[in-house]
Amino acid sequence: MLALSRTALRPGIRAIALKALLEGEVTWIARYERQWTDKRYGQTRRVPVLDRRAVTRPVPLDVLIRQGATDRSVPVRRTAASFLAEHAARLGDIKPLMDLFDGEKNPSVRWYIAYLAERGEAAPQGGSER
Repeated sequence: MLALSRTALRPGIRAIALKALLEGEVTWIARYERQWTDKRYGQTRRVPVLDRRAVTRPVPLDVLIRQGATDRSVPVRRTAASFLAEHAARLGDIKPLMDLFDGEKNPSVRWYIAYLAERGEAAPQGGSER
């Protein structure tokens, strides 16, 4: 999975693999079931049933975030930035990780770093403003 997150040709595949490694699990739709919306009229809808499996993390979280932050593709960088914003409290000192996103051109990635700066996790330097 680590090799896939680094070398897959499609950015979406790299982002999905990185997200699985960061979160420590993979989730997918196993099947669909019917759920009643109105029994009187016999109306149902399809509802996905998810399945999940744990994934072992071969490297520490900060290494994975660094890998995502330095990727050339926006979806991969966004995945790393969103995980950093969501789990900043358990990562300890995130200032060096936030500095990796300085000069980011994509607004959605900049938003996550600005959110961390607003929350007071650490103050970014320079390029994270619009």
